[in-house]
Amino acid sequence: MKRKIIKYWKDVDVLDICVKEGKYEYSEEVADGVILDIGKDGEILSIEILNATKRMDELRVDGKLIVIEDVPAKVCENCGEKYFSAKVSKQIDVLLESTGEAKRTPEVPVFSLKALKATG
Repeated sequence: MKRKIIKYWKDVDVLDICVKEGKYEYSEEVADGVILDIGKDGEILSIEILNATKRMDELRVDGKLIVIEDVPAKVCENCGEKYFSAKVSKQIDVLLESTGEAKRTPEVPVFSLKALKATG
């Protein structure tokens, strides 16, 4: 199994998360703008998220909001694309799989535009 690779294409605002190597069979849109690439064995090979900056405003694990601070990102000198090195991606995976205590737990207000649209 290949190490997870996260790619972001700024010019088209697409985030691609490679989960596993395998022979591509088909793609399936499982939610608006969320596309799974499925392999011959039926396993998910990658997750593609369209309009990523409008959608990926949070990270949730088991329904809990997670904030990771001090994450070093690299910037491509040619296109300006931001990305994480393989080492940083692995560190994030290890952190998310750990059961360690959070540095702090801030209270976060949550708002919904759906409620505003319903009244206006």
